[in-house]
Amino acid sequence: MLSNRYKFYKDPGRQEGKWRFFYHYNKKARCMTVHFANACHLAPSGLKCYVPAESKVNKRQPYIVMQGWASEVRIKNGVAHIL
Repeated sequence: MLSNRYKFYKDPGRQEGKWRFFYHYNKKARCMTVHFANACHLAPSGLKCYVPAESKVNKRQPYIVMQGWASEVRIKNGVAHIL
C-alpha cells in the first residue's frame, strides 16, 4: 500500500489512482529498471507494460526513458508487470 503523500502529487496529466512511472536500461545492473512511487525495481528478466507509455529525452543519462501513468508495478519471476 502506498502512503498518502503520493496521493497528493500534483501533475496536470495525473489520473485518479495512478502514479508516474518510468523505465530504462541499467547498464551497470545489465537489466531493465522500473521507477515507481519513489522506489527503483530491477527487472532482470524484462518487463511487460500494460498501460500507455511515451518516450522522454533527458539531457543527462539515462538519455531515453519510457514514462507513463500506472496504478501498480508487480515483480513476478524477475519480470516487471506495469499495470
